[in-house]
Amino acid sequence: MKKANLSLPGRIRDEKVSILVDKIVDFSFMGEKLKFCLSHALFSSFDVDVGTKLLLKTVAQRINFEKIVKTKDIGAGAGIIGICLKKKFPHIDVTFTDRDMLALDFTKLNNELNGIGDYRVSGELGIRRADIKYDFIVSNIPAKIGDKGLEDFIKKMILSVAADGICAVVVIKPLTTQIREILAGAGAALTFEEMGKAHWVVHFKAPENLDGIKVPADEIAPYIRDNIAQKDFGFSYKLKTVFNLPDFDTMGYQSELLLDLLKNEKPSGACLFWNPGQGRVPVLAHKIFPGKISRYILAGRDLLQLQISRDNLIANGVQAENISVKHVSLVGEIMEPVQNYIIIPDVIPMTDGYDITLKDLRHANIFISDKSTNIFRLLEKQNAYRVVKRIKKNGFTGIYLRRH
Repeated sequence: MKKANLSLPGRIRDEKVSILVDKIVDFSFMGEKLKFCLSHALFSSFDVDVGTKLLLKTVAQRINFEKIVKTKDIGAGAGIIGICLKKKFPHIDVTFTDRDMLALDFTKLNNELNGIGDYRVSGELGIRRADIKYDFIVSNIPAKIGDKGLEDFIKKMILSVAADGICAVVVIKPLTTQIREILAGAGAALTFEEMGKAHWVVHFKAPENLDGIKVPADEIAPYIRDNIAQKDFGFSYKLKTVFNLPDFDTMGYQSELLLDLLKNEKPSGACLFWNPGQGRVPVLAHKIFPGKISRYILAGRDLLQLQISRDNLIANGVQAENISVKHVSLVGEIMEPVQNYIIIPDVIPMTDGYDITLKDLRHANIFISDKSTNIFRLLEKQNAYRVVKRIKKNGFTGIYLRRH
């Protein structure tokens, strides 16, 4: 459902994720006039957020881009920071990273909207270690990644910046003391800072000696919350859980309803798990139907969900070669043959649930679980599917669908 009165340029209108564009805003940076597509599905859906504006102001005032080439925008969101820099300084080489593939797709839309064709995007949890060193690293650091996640984030920035390079970040005010302590512990040199009403911006350089800065080899390790043993549906299983995802201690109703549907229908063949969360549903599907599922396709926008689910499947006996990870924005983008779609939908305000959940799916069994009101809205305007089975529990509904 295209948003009313929203006129999108042709190339952007033709992109699948254009269905999620809610607003186009004007923005100025150092004399450059820019436009940005925003979405209710992403951070800061009504305007460029205050923290980003403060960070860009300090960058414009304090950073000399004449000697800067390799630049990295980490947790890029809709790509606003890196696009502003690239538009003003076309010589720089910008890499945008985010764990959310929809954010990277909006980064692509916004580069296109602003006439920028030379850039890179990469799906990453925080920062992926690499041999390349960057002249400038910039980030509006996400707040809800846990203490270890924040420490890993900052330390990897320091390890990734060139000896004469600089990092610039903005954080919400409550994190100021914690970030200061991390920077001090790593020996970073603060070159500038500014406190806004709700945000703190700091620019810093790496110390000469990096030997004392240690980070885990496993990129998911800083996000681990717990390592638990549980029993559900009569089966025992092991589970690592991570911060910033639900169902970290017990199974939620959506997962429970999906498994209630699945145990009666006995799925086999290739199963696609959309938004697998901590991995409870695919792990228990493996336990309940041993040898029946030939391929576990873990798919969704959030790379953290996909990686922790993959790790938990392997820890519970699934061979790595039988697992594939699809980091995409929409389930309909996946062309791999599938016998069963097992879906916890992305619930996004002001958006047609059919368009983002069911549109473009291949003929297969479809199992979906969500709040009952969302399921009602999902089914209300579509006529392509029939409900084979419906179960409810505590305000949630699970449905098994087939195409007419």
